Amino acid sequence: MNNNLITPSLIEEKLIPKFIDESNILSKLMKLTDADLPNGVYTPITNCSWFAGNLWNDIMSLSYEQSIENDINIDELADKMGLPFIKNIRAIGDPGMLAESIKKGLNILKR
Repeated sequence: MNNNLITPSLIEEKLIPKFIDESNILSKLMKLTDADLPNGVYTPITNCSWFAGNLWNDIMSLSYEQSIENDINIDELADKMGLPFIKNIRAIGDPGMLAESIKKGLNILKR
């Protein structure tokens, strides 16, 4: 997306509805909802960092996924939470990972 063309109207009329649709689709695939919700669905996957990361990537014309770092056993976590669908997920945003990626992507230098 061309950064010169980004306006609040574009974000509100094009980007946000796209993310709402995606969150509804993902929620139904995870069997957490069976109908579309007007404001999307907040799930373990489609959380605020997912939204912010997707918005940032679209505005900045970036394309990348955050990998799950640290020593998280996603299969064990999925079993404990009773959410078997997350066993196939190998990337998810959290605020810290998103902030670090933005910082790295912008090459912000410490003073």
